[in-house]
Amino acid sequence: MGLAEQALGRWIEAETDLRAALAATADPWIARNRDTLAVALSVIEQHLGSLWIDGAVAGAEVWVEDHRVATMPLSAPIRVVAGTHSVQVTAEGFESVTRPVVVAGGGEAREIVHLSRTVSPGGRVANGESGVRGLQSVSPPRSGGTQRALGWASLVGGVVGLGIGVGGALAREGSVQDYNGQASCPGRLSPSQPPDCQTLVENVETMDVLSTVGLVAGGALTITSVILLATAPSRQSATESRMRVVGIAGPGMVGAQCIGQF
Repeated sequence: MGLAEQALGRWIEAETDLRAALAATADPWIARNRDTLAVALSVIEQHLGSLWIDGAVAGAEVWVEDHRVATMPLSAPIRVVAGTHSVQVTAEGFESVTRPVVVAGGGEAREIVHLSRTVSPGGRVANGESGVRGLQSVSPPRSGGTQRALGWASLVGGVVGLGIGVGGALAREGSVQDYNGQASCPGRLSPSQPPDCQTLVENVETMDVLSTVGLVAGGALTITSVILLATAPSRQSATESRMRVVGIAGPGMVGAQCIGQF
């Protein structure tokens, strides 16, 4: 799965799955291919960076590109794809903060976020002081565009996975025929194999695993793509947004509130 996700450019999932694979030290296939998997992991890590958020209130939610990724306080850095991201921190009773953050590949970015309390309907903030607020943001609408993009990406991944599975199955059968065609090969279950025969046995085992992983991953991604595309919100519903403009004077003075939807 990790290698298939790497081929699709799904770097975060690829890192997670490859780390899990390398942790399986007792697996014979992992042990034989550990060096190759370690090189693949190092390549994947160059496409990722770490993001730390400090200063926000406990329980605040961290969103990266409209995806909730963590809750404050952070116990570990947030892994993101290298580049510029829109990072939003929200908490009930506080005004949300949104800012662009640049994360370098293989590097780390740290942001300090201070949340201000929102104004109550009576014109007071939580600490009892009056004040004036301009725009009071409302949680951004969830757009179906991201879900549809993931759906198409999953479909592409499913096709690639199925192709890898079929290719692995054909390569396995080719190695089996080569093994059976050599008179010097004593049989796959024999404890002693000539070098050429042992190579063919290992090829059969490797292609067997590759075929199984490719077919399973391809089928899972294809099913996922169908679900994502079928349940994605329509573009019309995703365009609705709300804004509230609140003007508040001091205690006992006249206040005004205007609510609009567009």
